[in-house]
Amino acid sequence: MEIRHAVKEDIHEIMRIYEYARRFMAEHGNPDQWGPTNWPPEALIRQDIANGSSYVCIHEDKIVGTFFFEMGKEIEPAYCALEGGVWMEDSPYGVIHRLAGSGAVHGVGSFCVEWAYRQCGHLRMDTHGDNYVMQNLLKKSGFVHCGTVYVEEDDHPRMAYEKISNNKIAVISDIHGNYIAFQRCLSYVLGEGIRTFIFLGDYLGEFPYPQKTMEILYSLKEKYTCFFLRGNKEDYWLDRKYNENCIWKNGNTTVGAMKYCYENLTDKDISFFESLPICREILFDGMEPILACHGSPDRNKKKMLPGDAGTERIMEECGRRYILCGHTHIQGVFSHGGKVLLNPGSAGAALGGGGKAQFMILNKDGEGWGHQLISLDYDKESVVKEMKESGLWDAAPYWCRVTRHVMLTGELSQGMVLGRAMELCAEEAGGCDWYNIPEKYWEEAVNELMPEEREING
Repeated sequence: MEIRHAVKEDIHEIMRIYEYARRFMAEHGNPDQWGPTNWPPEALIRQDIANGSSYVCIHEDKIVGTFFFEMGKEIEPAYCALEGGVWMEDSPYGVIHRLAGSGAVHGVGSFCVEWAYRQCGHLRMDTHGDNYVMQNLLKKSGFVHCGTVYVEEDDHPRMAYEKISNNKIAVISDIHGNYIAFQRCLSYVLGEGIRTFIFLGDYLGEFPYPQKTMEILYSLKEKYTCFFLRGNKEDYWLDRKYNENCIWKNGNTTVGAMKYCYENLTDKDISFFESLPICREILFDGMEPILACHGSPDRNKKKMLPGDAGTERIMEECGRRYILCGHTHIQGVFSHGGKVLLNPGSAGAALGGGGKAQFMILNKDGEGWGHQLISLDYDKESVVKEMKESGLWDAAPYWCRVTRHVMLTGELSQGMVLGRAMELCAEEAGGCDWYNIPEKYWEEAVNELMPEEREING
């Protein structure tokens, strides 16, 4: 498909498309947008053509779509009276009106909208509250609902949308259900005007009230442009759901936090996790592709670390220059063989950096990618309080003590303490399963590796 200016010889085909669009809208629950006023009138379209603001979409030498498009400062008077919200940016913008397709080709609407957005990088549109087809198209295209406007053709309110190219992308990984830290990250990101997100997995894990994290994720998915990857934590939930022989389902308090989390999942959550890839290539217009994964491109439990021979081999074999990964909870950037490995750290349980909530902002730098590493303080006392009042602490007392330590200090990790508890069990009892370690060995491991815990009444 291609876009060109409409000419006066196109008028009959354009009006035929609008006639089809009115029928389509009426048949799909939206009879009031254009039907009662027989909108748009032919005289207006002829005026648009004369002004150079009418466009047509061409496919195989046939007109399959049409729309109005202009760019400038405050070019749409109706948008100066936005109600119930605010525009994201007060800069010159492009506007589309009267977008319609012939029905002969799929994807005309998306193609026209993306073409217009590429012309200006700041696009505003509005649509009727009953036009769910257009609302879904705009959401999928990365537009944000900003408020309500009123237009000239009738008295019905219109939902106003906006999309801005600010050349920045937020990369967030390893939330682990710490929704309070997650909210702190989002407050910063949204305050910067960033509306595009890449999530690298491990959404739930050691923290209370997992549904609060999921509600935030679903809301972001509806409002903004989001790319989601599956982490190893998601594999635990899927294994528990579908594998009758799941080894940890009958474990003791070692896996109490996992049990607590799984019991709070919904079918919607499971379906969402199941839909996610462990690796995907992400493309942005005019930019080098990004390869994103949780662990490594083929294993979401693999740790990609600086100086590690296996990591360097993966980077050498990777066909992309920029690789995003999480899983280690260690924020940093590592280059090898002309490739760049970027790890945003952990939003919920970061290692290093004093236990702050961590993430990364990517910014377009020419045709490449620059980066900014972000670390933020957040209300950790409230997190600990909720761990106790939610019942999570009772379900997994030692795991919660380690989690508190990681959150407050950024030192050690649950895996390190788990490994030491297993070593102690092996020395005395000959060994034990990771999901069923007796609490006496947890106590010994915690006291050995985290001696300050003896002074805390957990």
